[in-house]
Amino acid sequence: MSPSASRTRRGARGLAAGTAVATAAIALLPAGASAEAVNQPGWSVSTQTLSTGINLGYETAIDPVHRRVYAADAQATTATRTYSRGADGQFTGAYVDEITRASTGKVVSFSTANHSFQKSWDYTGLLGTNGVLNSGFTFPATAGPGTTGVTTTNNVQTGNLPYSVAIDHSTKNAAGQDDPTIVTVQTRTGTVAIFPSSQDKPKDSDLFSTLADGTTKAFTRVRAGVVDSTRHKLYVANYNASEGSVSVIDIPTRKVEAIIPLPGAVGLALDEESNTLFAGTWTTQPSDTVKIIDLNKVDRNIPTSMTDFGQNAQAVVASTEPLNAVDARPAYDPVGKKIYTANNNSKSISVVDANPASPTYLKLLKTIEPAGTPNSIKVDPQRRLVYSADHTGKVVSVIDATTDTFVQGVPTAGNALDVDIDPASGVAYVSNQTSGSTTGQGVLQAITVTRDAPAPVAGPKGDTGAPGPAGPTGPAGPAGKPGASGTAKVSISLSSLRVIGTRVTAQAPGAGTFRATVKSSGRTIASGSATAKKKGTVRLTLKVTKAGAALLKKKAVKGTLTVQFTPKGEKAAAAQRSTAIRLAKARGAKRR
Repeated sequence: MSPSASRTRRGARGLAAGTAVATAAIALLPAGASAEAVNQPGWSVSTQTLSTGINLGYETAIDPVHRRVYAADAQATTATRTYSRGADGQFTGAYVDEITRASTGKVVSFSTANHSFQKSWDYTGLLGTNGVLNSGFTFPATAGPGTTGVTTTNNVQTGNLPYSVAIDHSTKNAAGQDDPTIVTVQTRTGTVAIFPSSQDKPKDSDLFSTLADGTTKAFTRVRAGVVDSTRHKLYVANYNASEGSVSVIDIPTRKVEAIIPLPGAVGLALDEESNTLFAGTWTTQPSDTVKIIDLNKVDRNIPTSMTDFGQNAQAVVASTEPLNAVDARPAYDPVGKKIYTANNNSKSISVVDANPASPTYLKLLKTIEPAGTPNSIKVDPQRRLVYSADHTGKVVSVIDATTDTFVQGVPTAGNALDVDIDPASGVAYVSNQTSGSTTGQGVLQAITVTRDAPAPVAGPKGDTGAPGPAGPTGPAGPAGKPGASGTAKVSISLSSLRVIGTRVTAQAPGAGTFRATVKSSGRTIASGSATAKKKGTVRLTLKVTKAGAALLKKKAVKGTLTVQFTPKGEKAAAAQRSTAIRLAKARGAKRR
């Protein structure tokens, strides 16, 4: 790690098994690792699930002008081929093909204003996706003497199924009316589809995969694309660890205008205002980088081959320092002028200075550990938040862009593959990949994260007025009654709380009573109290309730530990602190 970089880690503190009331282990959770969205202090989170009919969710896209969110379904056809044998047990050459699961490939859209369904574009009629086995569907060549039983293959290898989706929101139809253009990338077939959203579904003629000559292959292992709606350009990454590139496509003409050499190009982010492209890499090197591409310097020479780069190597004007990470997929923050990368193979998020006027320009500022394995990352510059879709962890990590610190993880319904943000509402839309589903389980989730309003702060004290004239001395009055005792201002910090087994240790600011409760889903599952005679260390024991013991016989329970301190002689608590904890499943012990 470079001297300018720092690494933030959030992990669990392992605690010994409890033995006081029921056999249970209590541990502080890593932030966001809970199966439930437990709000961290100062933050509020809400989620809504949209039933999309998607079976294998891939990428999402936002149309900020017409307030739409788009999501891709890449569910492929699956079929079996059964080989016949003769009486002698040898293969006869005959076989029977049977489709066992039809493709549901499509793009769907919803309103981001009210989450109402808008439209669906069916891809199953396209060549190689329509379930007709002789139009793009192939089986392994394994048939022959000695071949047994059934051979199965999956159409995901050849079908024109949408993986990446992007929107050119400023295109119009022949009558001059708004008609956003849908752009999808079919990674497995190496094709790009471009068609107007007013069209009922894509056609075979909307697909293209060649250069201007009509025969030379235009894409190699083509990845996610980004759209410039100002200039009507599409940029896609052609992944190859040693010979990768970025293709520049003119959307109205569907022509590849230029190819920019970039080994390992795997992810793209665009700043339309400066016409700058940020390209993340995944190479054979031990540490990847993000390349800065000045699109104003691209020579649109209409290439005739994938190696016809012209002068476009000069468009790659800069590179970040090594990120100490592998497989970097970038997002750009135009307000903070920073680059965030979801490092899929390294399971980390890198923060890079992208301000050319800064002395640390292109330096690694920080490495953040998310709640899972990041696959996609997006920035909400207005609300200063960063969202990372963590695929294997089934969680979305939320980062505070003002401090570049992990806020919390928000659990998702499936493997969170991609995320995009509606700038008007700040809602993050997450596509969930549920492999093999035929019941629409690859749902779209809408996540809202807000900062809680800070407590009111008193304004500065006003100037003191001039003293008035002295009055005459009056007679002595009767003795007054004793005044009420004051309440000391105390606080409980997380650093003063320790949990060992079922015992909680805290620092008392004076004489008083500590009370601790553990709640889950509104039910108290453990509690305890202790009295402090004076300032100093106090230890109290958590006792599992009957309801808690019943739950712990079945499964581990996530909850919130709340500790309160009430000074001696007072009725109301003067301080309170809460944190997320986890109670492990009981291992055969009985409640006493």
